[in-house]
Amino acid sequence: MIYVLSKERLSISESLQKRQHDRKNARFRVNFVGDGAFFSDYSYDISEGGIRVGSINPLKTGTKLKLALYIPGRPSPVKVEGEVVWSKLLKDKDEEYLGIGVKFSELDPLSKEVIRTALKELPRKLT
Repeated sequence: MIYVLSKERLSISESLQKRQHDRKNARFRVNFVGDGAFFSDYSYDISEGGIRVGSINPLKTGTKLKLALYIPGRPSPVKVEGEVVWSKLLKDKDEEYLGIGVKFSELDPLSKEVIRTALKELPRKLT
């Protein structure tokens, strides 16, 4: 038996295979420095592997960032490093915004544990 996948189905399948961590909706402030500039925006979702940030500032794929994640219930921001893996216009319900996908590159054990704990407390898993 031979199965033929359309390019669209193959693309969806490949992107799902790339995702290594469950992600959850999470709306909190994210400050970050990249390309010599400071930005303050908000998250849309987070996983152990990265975060999606809504921004008015387009950043190039590959841009290295230093981020401060203001996770609710934490006395201070979680500081991590990451890299922009995509930047594109997205639509969420009735809102259009520039989304930036950031893959975490440097997570110390404490930051990793804080993010894991926050993920357990967040209400909804995304597919």
